[in-house]
Amino acid sequence: MRKLALILALLGSINAKTIKAGTLLTGISTLDIITHQTTEVKAIRFRKTPEIITAVSKGEVDVAVIPVDMAAKLFQAGVKINIIAVDMFQNQAILTMKPDVKSIYDLKGKTVAALVASGTFKMFKSYMKLSAGLKAGKDFKVLNAAPGALPDILKRGDADAVVAWEPLVSIMINQGARVVSSFKALWQKLGYKGSPVMLVWITSPKFKDTTAIEKFVALRKTAAKYWASNPDSTVEILKKIYNFSTPVARSIYGRTEIYDGDTDESIIENIRRVWQISWKGGYLKENPVKIPDTIFYH
Repeated sequence: MRKLALILALLGSINAKTIKAGTLLTGISTLDIITHQTTEVKAIRFRKTPEIITAVSKGEVDVAVIPVDMAAKLFQAGVKINIIAVDMFQNQAILTMKPDVKSIYDLKGKTVAALVASGTFKMFKSYMKLSAGLKAGKDFKVLNAAPGALPDILKRGDADAVVAWEPLVSIMINQGARVVSSFKALWQKLGYKGSPVMLVWITSPKFKDTTAIEKFVALRKTAAKYWASNPDSTVEILKKIYNFSTPVARSIYGRTEIYDGDTDESIIENIRRVWQISWKGGYLKENPVKIPDTIFYH
């Protein structure tokens, strides 16, 4: 009996699959908590988002956390991913060090720096047009810049404002920048309630293990609840993983809104609204209304 138990235990350990989860090198998400709590999930970190997309398409990762508009772009490109969970709401912001820039309306005639090819910039373009009637390139100049260059651009005064996401937002706040407006505020300015979805978890088309998928969804939800209930511990985890200072880590925690619910009808409606804004900004080339509900894992 002891030999049988030992054999079964060994078989179980052999068959146990470590879930490979793709994210960016500085991609803050509940994955940071998940990998702190269990060894069943391994974080695979990439330098650039296109590298994550390639890994997803080839099945080199099982799941990945990516911007929700990029998930739509992938699906429209024919990559049959599934959205299995919402991770985080939009934390992007417009920042400045100029005293005369007090609102988004003050950006008229000014220069705004951002990564032009990013979904964040396209979302910003759309928000500005829809909420303030200001068009990028016409009402304000645009300076294309790599995300890592934005803090120095702002400090040097090469741009009047920058558009960025966490952790860059908190890094710049810690350097003296202030938030002109957040994407959440612009979303609400359009009359929408709550917060707009930013990051979602998707599966690789080759990852069909429903048991493992459901296990990961459960682990993510547990991590999300831990994030909300344990601010000090979460800050310490962020500091350890990313080498942030305490002020930056605390700012990130304070500005990051994690979703701990299920992918229900209300959150799907939220996602579809974000997709529409992204489409109007030019990031999505096709109307996302055609994306079927089958993209959402049930």
